[in-house]
Amino acid sequence: MKISAIETTGSDKLPVIIYTEEAFKKMQLFMKTKHSTDKEFMFVGTVRTKDNYYIIEDFYLPPNKDCSGAYCESGDNYDKWFFETFKTLEEKKSLRCHVHSHVNMKAFPSGTDSKQIMDLYKNVSNFYIQIIINKKFENYVAIYKDGIKYEEVPQMVQIRDMVFEFISGEKAVPYCELSDGDYTIKDGMITIDEYTSFNVYTGDWEVHSGELTYKNGTISYIPRSDVLGEC
Repeated sequence: MKISAIETTGSDKLPVIIYTEEAFKKMQLFMKTKHSTDKEFMFVGTVRTKDNYYIIEDFYLPPNKDCSGAYCESGDNYDKWFFETFKTLEEKKSLRCHVHSHVNMKAFPSGTDSKQIMDLYKNVSNFYIQIIINKKFENYVAIYKDGIKYEEVPQMVQIRDMVFEFISGEKAVPYCELSDGDYTIKDGMITIDEYTSFNVYTGDWEVHSGELTYKNGTISYIPRSDVLGEC
């Protein structure tokens, strides 16, 4: 018997989730509303794929019904909302992410959550992403694809041209490096451009955009109003 390693190709790599700025901002907004502090709710996301990357482009808040401290479902108005919001076939097919809040409970699927995601997955031909999140911004992510369930999937957030690995609500790790060039250095801060700087004392980056801010290891967006509305 002879055993040899097979070279890994792009399609063989394990899945990675990437949130766009818009998607990650909305997820933070939804979880900072007054509603999210004591009631569960659900929202959905559009996804596109590139090799092993699952890029969550945006989140949408459909009509919610029967919201309580224990469970929340979409209700009878979901179908009407779905066809009004996603008009083309491609838009409808891109809806491949289901998010469910757990308020104070652990970010882990219950039996009801597991059944719900399986019902969704069985009705599509490719994949479905499940996200469970609580008000501490702890989350659980799973990808269901080709009869395989991937858990603890790495999560990345794109801010401008940089990518950060999201670990928790209070910790994110930048994947970036300095290249040769002329930079302004003042008080230990290297200014890359008007949006990006690097602290030579702490070795940390600061990145700002119109949607998100990365500073001191945290990705944040401060909402100005309660955008969730009534469930």
